[in-house]
Amino acid sequence: MTMVKARLGLSEMTPSDKLKELRAIAASIDGKPEYAGLALNAAALRELADKLDDAQAAVPAAKVIVKRAIENAHSVEDEVDSALRAQAASAEKAAAGNPAFLIGAGFNQQASGAAAATFVPVQPTGLVVVPGDVLGSLRCSWNGRTAPVYVWQAREVGSTAAPITGMIHRSRVTIANLKSGVEYEISVAGVRDGQGPWSDPIVRRVP
Repeated sequence: MTMVKARLGLSEMTPSDKLKELRAIAASIDGKPEYAGLALNAAALRELADKLDDAQAAVPAAKVIVKRAIENAHSVEDEVDSALRAQAASAEKAAAGNPAFLIGAGFNQQASGAAAATFVPVQPTGLVVVPGDVLGSLRCSWNGRTAPVYVWQAREVGSTAAPITGMIHRSRVTIANLKSGVEYEISVAGVRDGQGPWSDPIVRRVP
């Protein structure tokens, strides 16, 4: 007896595709006694379809809420960054070249003057890449005490297209508008007087 397969290709199906599949299977087996022994009957399949339909209908509103929360968090962090820069500038001025003053004020580096040596950041470490809060996004973070600015890139695995790139003044970023189901190679580099080496890349599939 030859075994036949019911091929679905779930990894390539969108929620809308799955919804159509559920309803199509339910319609095909509804009221037919020869399919009574299947794991789910037509009523159960339709109930699942309705449940998926309701869940998908709630997604747009949830995306708006999450997006606003992320934007608010970034806005507050930008406010903190501005405050810290202003505090550092004020402390540098008050220190008048005295590094002990800066250390006493809570800063772990003295101000860099015009004669300071060129500084190229070391390779960032500790890069972590996880699915973002919004579909089609990845959330990235790394050890961020090596540079005041970072550049990042997201390169689609197996593609010859130029990578998606960006710059950020913090040690974390959410990369949005990526292709769902596609693997990307993520890496970051520090920038100060020049750009340092790229971090070891992390490959992640976008949800």
